[in-house]
Amino acid sequence: MVNEFAKNAISIGSELITWSGSVQGDDKTTLGIDSIKISDDWVDEKNPPVKVGYDEVNQRLKFEVDRTVLGSGTESNFNSFSAYGSSTQSGTNNLGLTNADNAPQVQIRGGEVLYGEAFVATGAEIQPNDKRYGIDVKYNSDLQNFTISSGTTGEAIAADGANNVTTDQKRSNIQIGRHTISTITGARIDATYDVDATILGGGDNSLFGLGATKDDFLFTAGTGLSAQPARAVGASANEPLDTVFKLSTQNGDNVFNVSVNGISGIIEVPATSYVGTTLAEALQTRINQIVDPTTGDTIGGVTVSYSTASNSFTFATGTTGSDSTIKVKGAARLGLDDVPLGVGSVPEIYNLVQATDADGVALYVDANGEVVTNPPENMVDGYYPLYIDEGELTFDKTGKLVSPKNLVHYEKQEEGLSISLDIDFSTSTQLAQPFSVLTVDQDGFTSGRLDGIEIDSSGTIRANYTNGQNNPLGKIVVANFNNQNGLKQIGNATYTETAVSGAPQVGEAGAEGFGTVLSGSLERSNVDITEELVNLITAQRNFQASAKAIETTTGLTQTIINIRM
Repeated sequence: MVNEFAKNAISIGSELITWSGSVQGDDKTTLGIDSIKISDDWVDEKNPPVKVGYDEVNQRLKFEVDRTVLGSGTESNFNSFSAYGSSTQSGTNNLGLTNADNAPQVQIRGGEVLYGEAFVATGAEIQPNDKRYGIDVKYNSDLQNFTISSGTTGEAIAADGANNVTTDQKRSNIQIGRHTISTITGARIDATYDVDATILGGGDNSLFGLGATKDDFLFTAGTGLSAQPARAVGASANEPLDTVFKLSTQNGDNVFNVSVNGISGIIEVPATSYVGTTLAEALQTRINQIVDPTTGDTIGGVTVSYSTASNSFTFATGTTGSDSTIKVKGAARLGLDDVPLGVGSVPEIYNLVQATDADGVALYVDANGEVVTNPPENMVDGYYPLYIDEGELTFDKTGKLVSPKNLVHYEKQEEGLSISLDIDFSTSTQLAQPFSVLTVDQDGFTSGRLDGIEIDSSGTIRANYTNGQNNPLGKIVVANFNNQNGLKQIGNATYTETAVSGAPQVGEAGAEGFGTVLSGSLERSNVDITEELVNLITAQRNFQASAKAIETTTGLTQTIINIRM
């Protein structure tokens, strides 16, 4: 049973092959079928000749034909297949397929794969828009319980309520539970719930041991400042991106290599006109479609923004913390050829401890700035505890000051006394003088292995690595002849020049007068079929003669043995 679809179909030779099934009534309108053709088919539906898959790395459809199932066919043109969309469409449809006139064809010989163009999945979202990423679930086999950690950190802090908190910080929370189920109908009872509560819904989730009636679980709220996502900031582009510019497939500047949290993919945006904001939107949509082909893990939550002030792009992960990483590799004209690796961070919390002297007595600072050991009977203005050792400064691994905070301000206004003091530690480092390393930036990449080689239309050979790198290795040189029909076939898909063809003219693929390189395609064989057939017959006659000689020798040997016996 074959259904002829007007929107998407697969052409094999002169036949139109689509997935099998029957359509009745108004179902064809729902499926987008304009007409139905019913005919007998010798193809086994359980073992179809055409298999459609999805290329996770390049985000495109792939079509494979099994010639052992399909057979060689009876028509002369039944030796290739193509995939195309509606005949009335222009360009590519939402599955990355062109119309029949522009659809590429692939020979049916065994192992060939036809790829469509990269496309964006525009279907309706199944999950709600308010998504969370990076949630960690662990199971303790000894205690037989689950531990679920949120993908974010931090407590609720009002704007300017703490250092580096410029806007209201939402509390990190995680809710596990279950909707209440009706005892009569067994259906879910929809009810509003508090997003800041610990338990979700009014029912019990017995698998996780959490719910409305569970009282033996432990809940730990997030504290401190929120963790930060990984950010990869590109350099300033070589041209202003706030005006219209165009990306080209010939130069490969519409292809981007992205690695987020160890999941890598190749992003290809349509070769068309953009401004910085529209290109950022196209990149963000396609990055969030990247899927790990091995584990099936998706990325999601990545945001891409363009800044007109710096004329650059910024990529941020949807997850936070030190395990979040992002790496982007793109065209130099866009400032993405050498983007530093972005790594997330988690703020460290320091518990201040009051300093003591050699005898362990707590130290205080009085109104005169003197360190004393005798605290006042009642803590009053003018006396302050000394929380860190005198002269102690804390630095991070890069030599930057951590505590005390920079620009510490002291102010006291009263009759006869006015103090306004700012102590700036910003120039203090843990590094010695006169030579010191003031900043330490990572400009390298994680170790990676070769993940594949691709050849673009201009003949450039690029190597893809698992760490997100995409490096050009070389370029294929092509040759042109004044009379290509004058070339001499010498077998093994090889030609040689003759006086009729003229001398070769060497150049680059895609240049004027030269064609382009089509990667993954096979040339037709140019061997002399007659000569190969003669060689086959000769080899067969030699084999038969040798077999006859061995048979005669065996018979003589057997006769001699019988005589001796």
